[in-house]
Amino acid sequence: MLWSVAFILAFIDFGMTEPSSDGFTAGLNKVAKFMAWQAVALVISVIVWVIGSRFERRSAQRVASRIPGIIMIAIALAFGLFILSSGLIGGMAGGTETSPQMPVTKPAEPAQ
Repeated sequence: MLWSVAFILAFIDFGMTEPSSDGFTAGLNKVAKFMAWQAVALVISVIVWVIGSRFERRSAQRVASRIPGIIMIAIALAFGLFILSSGLIGGMAGGTETSPQMPVTKPAEPAQ
């Protein structure tokens, strides 16, 4: 239950927080608050996972204790794949393309 609250609050707080600052850093306060709530949810999911290992194998309690951890692992993998794909598909390829060069022309000779 605590994990659900922290996980859902991350999204609610992200949506309700007004972005601060201007330019490049606009909205980073929203991301920081989201990551803080997700970190709380991660800690709770680890605690629940460890406590769940006390139950006997294949019991409903043990399976239920794994769900928050599995969701957090899936989110981490999705985030990692998102970052990886953004680098491979476009954007972060790293300047391998050259910009078109303007032809160099001589200035016109003055008329005499």
